Amino acid sequence: MKKFCLLCLLLFLTLISLPQSAAAQIKFSALTTLGYTGLDRESKINGMFRGDDPFNPVRVTLFMEDWINPRLGVFIEFLWDQGASHSGSDTKPRINGAYAVARPFDTDAFLLKIGMIPSSFGTWAPRTYADRNPLVGLPLAYHYRTPLKSSQVPLDVDELRTWRTNRGLPLAYDSCWDHGVEAFGFISWFEYSLALTKSSISSPAAYNNGGFQVLTRLGVKPLTGLRLGVSLERGSYLDKGATGLPAGKKEEDAYQEAINFDFGYSYGHTQIYSELAKIWWESPNLEDDLTSTSWYVELKQVLFPGFYAAVRYNRFTYNSLTGSDGVSFDWGDNVTRVESGLGYTFTKGVLLKLDWQHNRIDTRPNVDLLCTQLVLTF
Repeated sequence: MKKFCLLCLLLFLTLISLPQSAAAQIKFSALTTLGYTGLDRESKINGMFRGDDPFNPVRVTLFMEDWINPRLGVFIEFLWDQGASHSGSDTKPRINGAYAVARPFDTDAFLLKIGMIPSSFGTWAPRTYADRNPLVGLPLAYHYRTPLKSSQVPLDVDELRTWRTNRGLPLAYDSCWDHGVEAFGFISWFEYSLALTKSSISSPAAYNNGGFQVLTRLGVKPLTGLRLGVSLERGSYLDKGATGLPAGKKEEDAYQEAINFDFGYSYGHTQIYSELAKIWWESPNLEDDLTSTSWYVELKQVLFPGFYAAVRYNRFTYNSLTGSDGVSFDWGDNVTRVESGLGYTFTKGVLLKLDWQHNRIDTRPNVDLLCTQLVLTF
């Protein structure tokens, strides 16, 4: 990881040292969110592994893009988040993504992406940015943390039941990009991608376990404004040195498999998005796989120029297991989330959001967040 970041830094320094004619092609942009959150603002329900959170008071993302020539482009993204303590002391600026895009032929039917790349699982990744996300929060599938750990395997079902309140692996982790290579393309109404990466969609820590992930998405655009797709994933998810493994089992031998169906429709001033995702985690000491399912439906409606309303209904559930006492239980707390908001664009690059998020959790108190967020793009 450190070597890769160093490589990205050297690449950045090389680009900014190009002759003026070449450097003039480099495009820099920034996305900043300034917000205030009330009610249950100290809740970690939206928090990521490194303390960043879309509801944090200050988040700054810097972008650098350079098409060195028509066949090769370089993209680098930096992120600084104020952190869970709201002081900036628990997070550091980081390279969020850095990759090259190659266009070997005079067509978009076959393109290559290599480096620290965003996930092609589902269709959320391009809409995660605050200027494209009509709300503040993310869908549960892309950040909500289940009790399952990457560093330890439960010895039996009874031990797993004691983990219920843990904050472990999400279904698909949007906040951390992966190292790998992706082939993708667009052919008329058809689009595809096939990626080979080091980590799994749920576990960035799997980078060092010696395994890998295969991820593919197939999509179609049969009608104007309509987009349909399916994503499939298989990868090893345990951290290097994970404990509790049975004799003869290695970290890279425990796999997860996931599927996602996505739907998008846009007509006039109305946009509708929906995804249904399910994941199966193989736990070596358990007879059955651990599964989680999540889905959402999102609606955005422009009411008049510059002003819109949006709502997202979201559900996250777990399969049931039976303990040694014969009692059935869900291995995590099922969650229902309703998030709604209003947005107004004052001028180009200045968007104000008012957002309310309600989380109903099976065995724990509800979590409510009320946020006012200013989104600035430069």
